[in-house]
Amino acid sequence: MSHHTFTAEPDSLVMLSTYIFDAPASRVFAAYTDPTLIPKWWIDPSSPLNVEVMDVREGGQWRFINTVGGDEYLFRGVYHKVVKGELLVGTWAFEAVPSVMLHTVTFEELSGGKTRLTDQMIFQSVEERQAMMESGMNEDSVVAMMDRLARLV
Repeated sequence: MSHHTFTAEPDSLVMLSTYIFDAPASRVFAAYTDPTLIPKWWIDPSSPLNVEVMDVREGGQWRFINTVGGDEYLFRGVYHKVVKGELLVGTWAFEAVPSVMLHTVTFEELSGGKTRLTDQMIFQSVEERQAMMESGMNEDSVVAMMDRLARLV
């Protein structure tokens, strides 16, 4: 069983989750930023995911296309800060809506070769955060995603 937390307080703009991996931070970071591995953990593997671009560097962009039942869902962002093995800061957007979130992911080395990944998304409004959660980006989906990533590292 994984060790994780998930917080989305009712009046907060923040969605915050943590997950403990049984792998060093360098390996978790490498898997998290590998475009060949993204389709295996980022979304339900039964839905094809195309990593159109993933340029993990400051100023680099990413864009993923998820196909579900013939419909395409496009996600994109820009990396603002990248510290290899430690930190990713950038934007995260679902192209169907005008909202853009600030996304920060930290990879903290723990004793015993473990890593604490902390994922923070800051939304522009509580309503946008709530809509994201209602669309399926909630504790269950986040834990399932991190469980898939854990199997890769």
